[in-house]
Amino acid sequence: MFQVLVELTLIVLSLLILGTQVIIPMVKGGPYFPFLRRDLKKAEEDLREAQAEVETATIEVETKATVEKATALRKTVEPVPVAKTKPKRKTTRRRM
Repeated sequence: MFQVLVELTLIVLSLLILGTQVIIPMVKGGPYFPFLRRDLKKAEEDLREAQAEVETATIEVETKATVEKATALRKTVEPVPVAKTKPKRKTTRRRM
């Protein structure tokens, strides 16, 4: 009787491990045996953070270059003189 319980327990544990470490990751498209890959998840998270920082830095550099280019263009263009007009007087007609 004890041997039967041990066999059933081992079979249930084997099916549980097979289901959680192979079948579920296979359905979700993830790596097999994710329990053994905890360090890999942290490394992937660090990689995503680093890529986001690189993207942010690239955008900052492009922004700075564009602002400098706009400033240089503004310096090369001569300002157009604005025609000064005298403000119109409010005239009142006098009756005679």
